[in-house]
Amino acid sequence: MERIIEGNTEFLCWAILGEQQERIDRARAAQPIVQANLRGRLQALRARKNLPEDQLPMAAPLHGLN
Repeated sequence: MERIIEGNTEFLCWAILGEQQERIDRARAAQPIVQANLRGRLQALRARKNLPEDQLPMAAPLHGLN
């Protein structure tokens, strides 16, 4: 009985690790798309505020946190 429990525990550990690796792989694959999206949004924000390429827009103040 103990061997079955140990085997099941090991299987579950490998299954969890496999799922985590799949998530990591998907995140790595999506990273260039996410970065391109953020770059595009930043360029659009700079254009709206007439900022040069090397200047980041200021963040909006958080309400209630002075």
